[in-house]
Amino acid sequence: MIRVLIIFQLLMNINPLNGQGADTTAWVPMEELVQEAPAADTTMSFSSLEEEIEWCMQAAVKQENNNNFYMALSLYTSVIELDNKNIIAYLNRADIHIKLNDYVASAIDIMKAIELDPNYSDAYLAKGILHTLLYNIKESMNDFQKAIELNPDNYEAYFRRGINKFKLEDYRGAIADFNNVIRIKPNHDFSFFSRGVSKYNLNDNEGALEDFNKVISFNPRFPEVYSKRGDVKLRFKDYRGTIQDYNIAIEFDPPNSEYFYTRGLAKGGLYDDLGAIKDYNSAIEINPTFSRAFLARGLSKLGIDEIDSGCLDFSKAGELGLMEAYDLIKKFCN
Repeated sequence: MIRVLIIFQLLMNINPLNGQGADTTAWVPMEELVQEAPAADTTMSFSSLEEEIEWCMQAAVKQENNNNFYMALSLYTSVIELDNKNIIAYLNRADIHIKLNDYVASAIDIMKAIELDPNYSDAYLAKGILHTLLYNIKESMNDFQKAIELNPDNYEAYFRRGINKFKLEDYRGAIADFNNVIRIKPNHDFSFFSRGVSKYNLNDNEGALEDFNKVISFNPRFPEVYSKRGDVKLRFKDYRGTIQDYNIAIEFDPPNSEYFYTRGLAKGGLYDDLGAIKDYNSAIEINPTFSRAFLARGLSKLGIDEIDSGCLDFSKAGELGLMEAYDLIKKFCN
């Protein structure tokens, strides 16, 4: 009880040791507070153990949402001290350990949760997430599969497994998993987005466009989806549509060299070489080793008869490792 009271006082910005405002973002070993704290404030009381646990859990979630991870850690530890079979507290504390980069402590809490209930789907989900962070993709896939077997509606397990399949370039397998997420959570924008990118990589441009449009209907402030939809439109040679989408993406996320580069390509498709050069300049300013931007700028300079300057850009692209630049030098510069 005293541990919870001390945490309560800290949450009220009162340091029980000296009465001064407490820094809730700093880690203070709870054992030290317990040893040195004065008598607890008896104005705080709970009518039952369940009420005390519920208060700690709610307070922990609030602190986690405010990025006060050490305070959240202490609160989850309090729950476990009050109820050492509380699986959710173990898993939530494991998540906090991950956020604090303490993967060993996270693994211990996850395995404790599995020990308490070997059929608890979310415990295997947590284990899969940890294995993914440790780059153990094979084990993480097994964990997500186990989570799904135990709960066929565990949409996050499908989503995480889909992302892993995407990383392995198994785009069809990824799409199958994202389909299951959407079946369970019809408004899951990240699944529509990820499925759209998978379809794009399989050259299913119509399907990708449909998914990206769906994402925007859910979440119009999602910069990456505008850039991806712009890429699809570029394949369709809808250059004006590409420019419109990249205008929005750049507004949301301006320091992105790829965005300026692709918008430059679309402007080049409309024979706006000066506009394209301006975008390539921006891309190169952000990323001075962007070989494709040098190559594209060189081509646009040829379009306005700046042959010498264009050839210098080809040469720079070649120096940066783009071998096709030397073919252009042979064709236009000698």
